[in-house]
Amino acid sequence: MWIFTTAGYWSAVQDRNDPTLLSVRTRDRVSADALADGIELIAGVDRPAVRTGEGTDYPYRLTVTKIDFAAYLSHEVLNYLTYTNFKDEARRSLGDDWAHTLGNVWYDTWTLTDEEGVEFSPYMQRNLSKGYRR
Repeated sequence: MWIFTTAGYWSAVQDRNDPTLLSVRTRDRVSADALADGIELIAGVDRPAVRTGEGTDYPYRLTVTKIDFAAYLSHEVLNYLTYTNFKDEARRSLGDDWAHTLGNVWYDTWTLTDEEGVEFSPYMQRNLSKGYRR
């Protein structure tokens, strides 16, 4: 599961050895620390260790329980999802580089719109008529 928030980006997958745990990976220290601090604060547990150098495409990793991760994400939704435009809020909280990257993600997912979705989206119809590709 990939998760983008105004606090960062995480890739969460099942731990290989324990079905109650997740391996949560990220590409930057800010995202790793935001998650570790958030889980400590919200779940009331010891701060998960941020591990580095495990030789994969994700330089930072944390092991957390599914319950603690769900509690953290629920807290984010209930308390911090107050904006009406995610990319603009990410620009404010994380900066221009993040906003640019999120724009690329937005475009790449835009290309997944099915025919029915295009039919219901005047925005997509306009852009496709201008030569944008799906």
